Amino acid sequence: MKGLNESDEKLLKSIYAADYEGLSPVTRFGSKQELITKLIENQRKLNIRIDMEIIEISTTAYMAFAVLKWKAFTNTNSPQEQFLYEKMHLQIWVKNKGQWQLKRSLFYN
Repeated sequence: MKGLNESDEKLLKSIYAADYEGLSPVTRFGSKQELITKLIENQRKLNIRIDMEIIEISTTAYMAFAVLKWKAFTNTNSPQEQFLYEKMHLQIWVKNKGQWQLKRSLFYN
């Protein structure tokens, strides 16, 4: 969340796996770098804040999944803050060289 909410490119690059695949209700992308660039552009343009609630987590030594409830808001630095969407989100994480990375994600209702 911190990487998204602070538009931290270095942190986002470390979180997403090189072969990341996902489906987002807001951002369309063709590569990991394009995804990160669009996430940062959308954050700056729309001033998006993401809040999440963890519903379920399951882990093994090298793979994990998480089910989250994501809520997105725009114009978060103004009195006109607006609710954008609330969706369930499935994430699949893998351990790569000792670091957890997001490999797959899917938003759904």
